[in-house]
Amino acid sequence: KKLLWVCFALLLLAGCAGDSSGMERALEIRSSLLKAEQVAFHVQITADYTERAYQFEMDCASDEEGNLRFTVTSPEGIAGVCGVISAGSGQLTFEGMRLDFGLMAENRISPISGPWLCLNSLRGGYIVSCGDMGDSFHMVIDESYEEDTLTTEVWTDSDGAVSTAEISWKGMRVLTLAFSDFKTE
Repeated sequence: KKLLWVCFALLLLAGCAGDSSGMERALEIRSSLLKAEQVAFHVQITADYTERAYQFEMDCASDEEGNLRFTVTSPEGIAGVCGVISAGSGQLTFEGMRLDFGLMAENRISPISGPWLCLNSLRGGYIVSCGDMGDSFHMVIDESYEEDTLTTEVWTDSDGAVSTAEISWKGMRVLTLAFSDFKTE
């Protein structure tokens, strides 16, 4: 019986070592985002309202304080709309024209705020799980508060650049984000 317990303990320790290397990588990605003066990227967003999905694209830049400036690049009818999502207040401000996609997740999430939500989760959310998935690294981050369950799943490339993210509310995916030209400076 003692030998069985020793084998079981070694198996657990081996599993922890694997988990710690994944967590180390997740924390390295977080650290690089927290240290960066600016994070810039292009993102394609799909907002899933169950009965209908909307797609649009934006160029984004987030500063070291977590504020995110965006410019809509597609579709053509709304291209050029600019705005800022302020980290401290969570306030969304548009410069010029306003967009009305409608709120999601029981009127708590605006589709335009998806990139800010993703970065905010990466910078400080509770990392539930992480590990390699083929050529990418996958993290599940929990941003829940009491009954408000918000989960962000993030995939990064081998350099730690975010490539894809999914934001779920109460277990239902509401936003999918496809990133390109992801840079930290």
